[in-house]
Amino acid sequence: MNGRKKIYISKEMLRDYASMSKNWNDITVLPYSRVSPDDIECTEYYRMDLEDMEEVLKKCRDLHITAISFFLNWWEPLIVHLYEYLCLSDLFGDTPANIKGSRFTFLPVSDDDFLMWIIRKIYLMYEDFTLSDMQIDLCDYLQIDQLLLQIKWHWETEENEQILPGRYIDALKRDFIREYDNDMILRDQDPVIRSAFKTFTDELAEKGDFDALRIKGYACYGGSSIYDCNWQTAADCMEKLWKDGGFGYAANTLGYIYYYGRLSEGTPDYEKAFYYYSVASAFGITESKYKLADMFLKGQYVHKNLPLAAGMIEKLYGEYRYRFEQGDFEGEFADVALRMGNIQLEDMSPLSSDLMKFRAYRFYLQAEFALTLRMQETKFFGDESVMKKLREKMSSLSLDIPHARKTYKDNTPSQLFEFVGSHAYCLYELKLRALKNNRVKVTVTRISRYDDKDSGLTLVCYPYFDCCDLTDSLSFIASSVMTCEYPEESDGVLIFDTVTTSENRNRPDSIVFIYNGRPVAMIGAASYEIRRPRT
Repeated sequence: MNGRKKIYISKEMLRDYASMSKNWNDITVLPYSRVSPDDIECTEYYRMDLEDMEEVLKKCRDLHITAISFFLNWWEPLIVHLYEYLCLSDLFGDTPANIKGSRFTFLPVSDDDFLMWIIRKIYLMYEDFTLSDMQIDLCDYLQIDQLLLQIKWHWETEENEQILPGRYIDALKRDFIREYDNDMILRDQDPVIRSAFKTFTDELAEKGDFDALRIKGYACYGGSSIYDCNWQTAADCMEKLWKDGGFGYAANTLGYIYYYGRLSEGTPDYEKAFYYYSVASAFGITESKYKLADMFLKGQYVHKNLPLAAGMIEKLYGEYRYRFEQGDFEGEFADVALRMGNIQLEDMSPLSSDLMKFRAYRFYLQAEFALTLRMQETKFFGDESVMKKLREKMSSLSLDIPHARKTYKDNTPSQLFEFVGSHAYCLYELKLRALKNNRVKVTVTRISRYDDKDSGLTLVCYPYFDCCDLTDSLSFIASSVMTCEYPEESDGVLIFDTVTTSENRNRPDSIVFIYNGRPVAMIGAASYEIRRPRT
C-alpha cells in the first residue's frame, strides 16, 4: 500500500456493505481504484444472505441507481475485495471467476439457492455491460422488480404451507431450460427435472420467448426424449423465430421442412422451400445458400441454371475450404465439396467425360475427408446417411481411376499447383536436392501466413491414393530430369510466391517458380514420383 496502513473492516461494516447501508468510501475512506486486495484486512467474516440481497435490490430500485454506478461503486469492490470476507467462496468456490461457471442444474429451494442464482445473473449481466448501457437504470437492466417478486414468492412459500412451492419468474425458468438444452443430458435426469423442463419450455414458448421457441421447435423437429416429433409445431416455432426474432437458422429449417415434404406426407413444396431458403440466405446461412444452388442445379421450382448454381457453390467452396484448413472441422466444407463434385458430373460431353469424373472424384475425396473429421468432432443430423451416399458415388467413379498403394508417377505434379494455388499472397521455400540416376527431390514448404491466426496448413488431395492431407509442406521426385536451373549461390534453396509452367517444344513442360514476378528456378522432367502422405 506504498507505506499506508492496512484498512481494517469490522464484521458490522461488512454487514452494512452487504445490504448497501454503507458504500465503499464509507468503509475505506479511499477510492476503490487506490485500494488493492492486500490492503484489506477483516477482523471477522460476515455471511451475506438473501435478505441482504433483497435490501440491495430495493435500494437500487427506490434510489434509481444507474447500472454503471452500481457496478463500479458496489459490485466491483464486492467481487474484487470482499468476495471471501462475505463468505461467497462458500457458495461458489475460491475465486469469483467460479460464479460464471456455476451450473444451474436444479430448481432453487433454499435461501442460498436463490442468492446464488441472483449473484450469477448479476455477474453475467456485468460481463455483458457495454458503454451504451452506462446511463440505463439498474432496475430496468436487471429487471429488479422481477427479482424482488421471486424473493417475495420464496418468503411466502416458506411462511405458508398452503402455498404450493415452485413459483418461478420467467427469467429463472429461462435460465433453467437453457441449462438443460441438450437432450443427451436431459434424457438421464430424474422425472422432476424433465417435467419442469417441459412445463417451463411450453409456458415460455406460449409467451413468445425466443429461447423457448428455439428449444421446443428443434425438439419437435424429429423428436427428443421430451417431445414427440411434430413437424407442424416445429414449423410454427420456426416461423415466429425468424419473423419476430430475426433468427436466420429458423428460416433455413423451414426450408428443409418444405423441401422434404414434412407437412405434406413426403411431397415436397419447392415453392415454399425456395422462399425460406432465400430468406435464410439473406441472413447469411450457408446451408440455405447451397440448398438454393441445389434447386437451380436440379430445376426445382426454378428453371435449371447450371452456371448460376456452379458460381454459388464455387464461391462457398473457397470460403469454407479456407475455414476447414484453419481447423473448423465442424463447418460446412464437406457439404460444399460434395456439391462441387456433383457439379462436375452435370452436362458432360463425351470428350470431357473422363476429366470431369476425375475432378468429381477429387472433390468427393475432400468431402469424405472433411465429413470424417466432422463426425469425429460432433454429431450432425444426417451425416451418416450423407457419408453412405457419398461413398456409393465414389465407388462408381473409382473403377475408372488408377490406384496406387505407396507411389505413383505422373507427367505433372498436380498436388504442387493445388498446394501453392490455394493460398495467394503467401511465401514458400523451395529446396532442390540432386539424387542418383538423374533425379531431383523437390520440397516446398509454406513459410508465411495471412495473419497470426492462420494455421499455415493446406488441403492437398491424392486421388490415386484415395486420401487427402492437411499439411504445410509437399515433396515429390522429378525423374529423368531434363532441366534444373537455379542460381548457383542459392545452393538449391530459394523463396517463391507463384508457380507456373513453361511450354517446351518436343519435351514435357517445365515448372517455373516465380518470386515478385521474376523466375527464380525451373525444373523439367519426364515424370514426377508422388508418395503417399503420412496421414
